[in-house]
Amino acid sequence: MMKKQFKLLFCALILGFSSFGQSKNAESATDYNSAFGLRLGYPLGLTFKTFTSQHSAVEFLAGYWYGGVNVTGLYEYHGDISGAPGLKWFVGGGLDFSYWNNFSYSGPAFAIDLIGGLDYKFNNAPLNVSLDWKPAFYVAGERGFRGTGAAVSLRYTF
Repeated sequence: MMKKQFKLLFCALILGFSSFGQSKNAESATDYNSAFGLRLGYPLGLTFKTFTSQHSAVEFLAGYWYGGVNVTGLYEYHGDISGAPGLKWFVGGGLDFSYWNNFSYSGPAFAIDLIGGLDYKFNNAPLNVSLDWKPAFYVAGERGFRGTGAAVSLRYTF
C-alpha cells in the first residue's frame, strides 16, 4: 500500500512541476530544461530535475534505501565552470520524508538536506550525468546526521 502511494505521489510531483523548465532561456546547445532518470546511490531510485531560471532548478528524488522509502524535494543553484562547456557546479538544499522499516528504526522520519555536486550535459545528445553529495539532518522520527548521501544520476534531457 505504501509503495503504491509513494509511486502516485512521485508521478504527481513530476507532472505538476514539469512546466517550470519551459521558461528557461538556453545559453548554449549544452543546456537543458528538464531531465528524468536514475539515481545510483542514496537514495537508489528516480530523479527529476527542471530549471526554473537560468541558474535555478528544482529536483525531486524518490527511492529506496535500507528497508525504507524516501521522497526528497530540493532547490539548487547552478553555476558555470569556465572553459568546460556543459559542466556546471551546483549547491542547494531541501526537505525529505522517509518511512523506514529496518534494524535500527521503524516509522516516518523527516530531514533537512543539503546538496552539492557537478552536473554535465553532453553536447548533441539528450543525456545528463551528475555526481553529488547529499547529507541529511533528521529532525523528526529518526534523529541524527546521515552523511552517506553520495550518488551518480543518469538522466534523459528534454
